[in-house]
Amino acid sequence: MKPRKPPKADDSVRSTPRQQQPTSVMIQERLLKLLSTVAIETWRMKRKLQRAQDTSGQVDVRGIQVSLDRMESGLREFGIECKDHTNQPYDGGMSLSVLAFEPSADPDARKDMITQTISPSVFIGGQLKRQGEVVVASAGEGRASSNGERDD
Repeated sequence: MKPRKPPKADDSVRSTPRQQQPTSVMIQERLLKLLSTVAIETWRMKRKLQRAQDTSGQVDVRGIQVSLDRMESGLREFGIECKDHTNQPYDGGMSLSVLAFEPSADPDARKDMITQTISPSVFIGGQLKRQGEVVVASAGEGRASSNGERDD
């Protein structure tokens, strides 16, 4: 019986167990997570620029705005979109993460309203991939019913 030769350095790289190698599903999941992050950061930068422009008309952000628009357009070409929920009625059945319920500034409010989007919902190919995070102004005392209307 011949003695076995030790594996070459090259062979040890190729003989990595299959379960340790990333599968196409794992790669796809990581890519989707990365693209969601890029989409959110694009959205956040755009909002910050809008606020800077609103507070001082002297801020020249046209070049940055054009770049952000191009990034957003490129993401859209791949079916990736961010949805800002600010100023929309809130319904308890929405796929959103509510970070806080606050009393409404309008004492006559009949529906819960989303007053702030902390992080947008991310849709890829029309499917929700990441829930948005929002702050909701509650209609009247406490929370409204699951349909967003006050029960009084």
